[in-house]
Amino acid sequence: MAKRAEGTTEKLLASARREFSRHGFANASLRTIALDSGVTTHTVYTRFDNKEGLFAALVGPAAGKFMETLMAGYDRYFDMGNESIRERELFSHSVYEELVDLMFDNRDAFMLLLDASAGTAFEHYVEKVAEQPCRRIYAQSDVLGMPLDDDQRLLVHVLTRGFFDGMFETLRHGLDRRSAQAFVSELISFYEGGLAKASLGQAAGFGGLVKELG
Repeated sequence: MAKRAEGTTEKLLASARREFSRHGFANASLRTIALDSGVTTHTVYTRFDNKEGLFAALVGPAAGKFMETLMAGYDRYFDMGNESIRERELFSHSVYEELVDLMFDNRDAFMLLLDASAGTAFEHYVEKVAEQPCRRIYAQSDVLGMPLDDDQRLLVHVLTRGFFDGMFETLRHGLDRRSAQAFVSELISFYEGGLAKASLGQAAGFGGLVKELG
């Protein structure tokens, strides 16, 4: 069996990162990636199967870690029993601080997810991120005996998606890590307050659910 040349995988990943960043996944050239790395396209296929496999190698670990951290945070938040509202708020902020750090530690991967993933399984990543907390909130509302109707679920979804869009915009707009942390902290305060006071939510008793959740 032929021995794999050392450093080839790293070169391919670096070249792919540049190509995807410039052209997006759909328009990126596997041939260009191979030539830039000094190998043939056959080498790419033997290591990553196809172009999407190469893209997944660049973004998959960070995307998975973000989702895992987010949902672990939500599970812990909803499992908090006797903690005060202030303790819950502090915990919530700490989770999002960790997520912002994760974003900035993997900035290139998240920029690819946000702006270059059309045509891949990651194309709707932000939507999938937003769906997970929504499902957790829907389930918790049922546990509390306050099931949400379709309009209320739409409200939760729109606000949650808007929050994550705002969170990821810190990368697009070039904020540094410290500024992004402060920005997201403001987003949390804004969205938590808005969700509790929204007229639709108040009319349907949703404000009481928010108080129960946090």
